Amino acid sequence: MPELIFDSVTELIEKVHLKPSPANFGHHTSERFRSGNANPENVSRTKWIGEDVDLDGAMKIIAHGYPNGDRLIQKVLAEALPEIPKITSLRRRRTQGDFGDHIDIQRVYAGQLDRAWSKTRREPSTGITRPSKTLLIDVGGHCELRAEQLVWQGAYGAALADRYAEAGYNVEIWAVATSGRERAGEINRRMFTDKKNDGGCTVAVRLYDSSTPLDLSNLAATICFAGFYRILLFEAWLSINRPACGGLGGYNNLYMPDAFKAEDADFVGNVLSLDDIKADVHRRFKQEEVV
Repeated sequence: MPELIFDSVTELIEKVHLKPSPANFGHHTSERFRSGNANPENVSRTKWIGEDVDLDGAMKIIAHGYPNGDRLIQKVLAEALPEIPKITSLRRRRTQGDFGDHIDIQRVYAGQLDRAWSKTRREPSTGITRPSKTLLIDVGGHCELRAEQLVWQGAYGAALADRYAEAGYNVEIWAVATSGRERAGEINRRMFTDKKNDGGCTVAVRLYDSSTPLDLSNLAATICFAGFYRILLFEAWLSINRPACGGLGGYNNLYMPDAFKAEDADFVGNVLSLDDIKADVHRRFKQEEVV
């Protein structure tokens, strides 16, 4: 399966925005973007990208912020996602008493029998090296999904990132989506017209590396705005010099890119409502042991 990996949103925009490959210059989506429209003619702007704006207005949201996305993240934090226990480590500490594992004969000779024995016990400590957490947030979906459904995945991913950061993790965040013609019950994807079963194509964009302090407002302007997916990630697929299929969305986007298979990456996706998030939180933290 072809994969496109971008190290930042800035790199994504510089490489793909209004830059379709020769093979896709005449694709109807490329033509739509060149005309300044962010949505297909038969779908309203609000249903497609979530806001009544054209292509230029959508790009301004991505660049300058998205208050509606901020509010959605806060809703998930308040109503669906409990706090994650802060990370602790067990350090060893030697203590003295009147029983234990080792005896100090000098204390016995000195008559200090209540302190002659010692043992090692383990105590919690928060002064430790922060572990890392990589979140792959699925921002994609098929064309029949409304923008108001798509954005729950991003809001959930941003809320999870915030909780993990509060708990002491260094968090790395990627937006991912897989395009292809897979539907329920089918295992073959089709992304390009020059090959029937090409496996689709996955795009991954780094939003935060583990050394950068988390800013939820920046996340809201990308993964909580359907225009980010339906403009920039569509343009990423159109930048490949192979003729793309008419539809660019995917019916099942939960695909682990090869670049992340060696890592302990955590997929976040397949949620289209607050109730879906609550169900996933129950599953995720019932099984997950925070160390």
